[in-house]
Order: sequence, then structure tokens, then C-alpha cells
Amino acid sequence: MQNNNRPLTPKQARFVDEYLVDLNATQAAIRAGYSAKSAHVEGSRLLTNAKVGAAIAAAKQERSEATKIDAGYVLKRLHQIIERCLQEVHPALHAKTRQPMKDRDGNALFTFNAAGANQALALLGKHTAVAAFEDRVMHDLDEGVIEALHAGRRRANLRAVDA
Repeated sequence: MQNNNRPLTPKQARFVDEYLVDLNATQAAIRAGYSAKSAHVEGSRLLTNAKVGAAIAAAKQERSEATKIDAGYVLKRLHQIIERCLQEVHPALHAKTRQPMKDRDGNALFTFNAAGANQALALLGKHTAVAAFEDRVMHDLDEGVIEALHAGRRRANLRAVDA
């Protein structure tokens, strides 16, 4: 029978501290001294440990109180970013002449910060009841898997160019 009143081990406490750096369980496990070969498994296991989870939650709460940054603050700022990005409308300029561009009917063309608005909307959507963000599965992949995915993408792009 396991004693649930025991404090975190030094390695678990180090994992908690390291996890708060970048919220990456694999890297936190490595920095805490776990084997790089099994860090993805150890990191995942540690996140499911009730005591480790409670320590992470408490540390996040403490950090939030110290910085006065909470979910409400973040959501409010994301909303402001979205509104600002959508309001920053500028005339579209031709790349070479830097003259204002016009459509076929002679109407001026404009640009706005669509990338900034889209990124802020995506982050905001993750924190609200937007159906597009409800069924997400996150995976903590090791670098070998990521490199294999990138290599496959490069091969597919080369085939598309050759076709």
C-alpha cells in the first residue's frame, strides 16, 4: 500500500519546476534527470500522477496570482488583438512599384493583419465553446517521429512538383 502523504521526490519536484518552463513534459523529464530514451513515457506518467498534477496546479496558481495574469486577462487581451488586427486596414501596394493596387473594376485593394487575427482567434477558440476546437488530440512526439513526418512532407512536395 502506497503512502499518499509522502512529499514529491526530489526528481518529481524538479520535473514540476522544469515543466513550468515550457509546459513540455518530455523536455521537462529530460531536464529533471530522466533518461532521454524514455522521457516521453516518464513525462506522460508524471503528468498523470495526482501529487505531481496537484503541485503543477498549485505552482500555476501561485504564478498567476504573482503576475496577476489569469485566464480572464488572457482572453481579454486576445479579444483586443483580434479587434486591432481586423481594424488595421492598409492599401495593398504593388511589390515592385509600391503603387496602390486596384481590382478589375478600379476599386482600391486593402490588406489587414489576417495572420494575427487568425492566430488570436484560434487561441481564443481553444478557450471558448467553439466546436472546431472541441475534438482535439494532442500528442507529445519525440524528435524522430517529427523528423520522419517532415521528411515525408518533403517527399510529397517533391512528387507534386515533378508531376
